[in-house]
Amino acid sequence: MAWRTSKRLFRLRLARAGFTPAVTEPRNPESFDDTMRDALRRHAPRLLARMLAESVLVDLGFVNPDSLTTTLRRLRRGSPAPPLLYDMLAVEVGLRSMTSHNTSPHATGIPT
Repeated sequence: MAWRTSKRLFRLRLARAGFTPAVTEPRNPESFDDTMRDALRRHAPRLLARMLAESVLVDLGFVNPDSLTTTLRRLRRGSPAPPLLYDMLAVEVGLRSMTSHNTSPHATGIPT
């Protein structure tokens, strides 16, 4: 566990490869929060609309279609995305890639 804490082993490998402390131990670690929020704002409504039409998670009973409809309406009104929305969409797209559901970028709503 000690080697996994704070990605210690990975950081040590970077240091041994010659990277400076600015890379191996940055003061302000990278965060993709803003990028994820922007992506959800742009693409989640389209993905959710497609999920309402056909969804592995809805079909299996893991996602309530009424809640999905409510979330879609809120997003279209400009409300922030719920914290677990990205995880749910990632699972949906992943399951589609392993099933007979159409997984082309246009069918899943994933931008190309």
